[in-house]
Amino acid sequence: MGKPLFYEILEKPATSCAIGICSAIWFYIQKSNIGYSHVGLSYETALEGHYWRIITSAFSHISVLHLVFNMSALWSLGVVEQLGHLGLGVQYYLHYTLVLVVLSGILVIGMYHILIQKFKLEYFRRVTAVGYSCVVFGWMTILSVKQPSSKLNLFGFLSLPISFAPFESLIFTSIIVPQASFIGHLSGIIVGYAVGWGLIHGMNNYWAVTMLGWTALVFVFSLKKSGTFDLNFLEIEPVTDPSLPSVRFFAAGTGRSLRMSTLPDAGADLDDICKSQQNFCPAVYAIFVDFVYTVKASILVTDLPLSLISLSCSALLPCTTVLPSNERNRKQRKHGDIHYLVKKKSPVKYEDCLQREEGTGLTV
Repeated sequence: MGKPLFYEILEKPATSCAIGICSAIWFYIQKSNIGYSHVGLSYETALEGHYWRIITSAFSHISVLHLVFNMSALWSLGVVEQLGHLGLGVQYYLHYTLVLVVLSGILVIGMYHILIQKFKLEYFRRVTAVGYSCVVFGWMTILSVKQPSSKLNLFGFLSLPISFAPFESLIFTSIIVPQASFIGHLSGIIVGYAVGWGLIHGMNNYWAVTMLGWTALVFVFSLKKSGTFDLNFLEIEPVTDPSLPSVRFFAAGTGRSLRMSTLPDAGADLDDICKSQQNFCPAVYAIFVDFVYTVKASILVTDLPLSLISLSCSALLPCTTVLPSNERNRKQRKHGDIHYLVKKKSPVKYEDCLQREEGTGLTV
């Protein structure tokens, strides 16, 4: 005889909260007669700047059957919270759930772009992804890497070897549910393997709060800019003052540093950087541009850590600012493992960032 449900809820607090949130959102959507096209993620809505849909699409479901299937699988995968002795546990679960939600959503848009632009499959312009499946498949994959000998019980009657469960479930759901998002499920599997194999690692409370903070910032600003909600209390204005700091990133020997410098014409320089990135997926490029400008505007009113931006922008910026180690007028602040070096004088020109000083920076 199993444990009472109350005790299982206490043993899986994060999973229980996720199920409660998804259920409450489904109830609200049904009560308010909101269509999934209003909250789901699609290629065209991403191009229009609705980046907030990356979050809302993950927690929304089309029908009660859709909700029950996802939440039943998620409940079985909540065993991750009970494996603290194996380096998993509640904190690990929370940290990487955030990673799965954000990265799988971005990956879905990237896959749509490849299918539309490279293979001319215009059908995927109209496809709208919705549901918590990306996170479910992500945790299924992580568990298959961490505990390959265990089995996964789904819906109380289906038992699968966990090592094959991600792809078995991918094929199974695609057959019995033709409307299932194959791309969404596959993106969860890819991100799950990246986490399970250690390609994405090192998440702790600091990084999680940083990522959550910037996700919330982009979420609110995209709601405002897309006109989805009229947030009267929030005004977004371009930053044109040349004395304001411009953010640039570089990979130092430790791979942990980022630096900020003031530019004589920061606005024009940022435009040049963004224009040089138009070979990227337009949707991802648009997110990148808005994200950089959001950082540029928000740096006036916030002191949030910039570690998340250093992760994403270091691969996108065409060059890095190199500040020689012997320059004066710096102010150094330390937050955990991240060092922020702020240069207040001697503006750095854009051409200077194309030059690499050995031991201090890296051109990417």
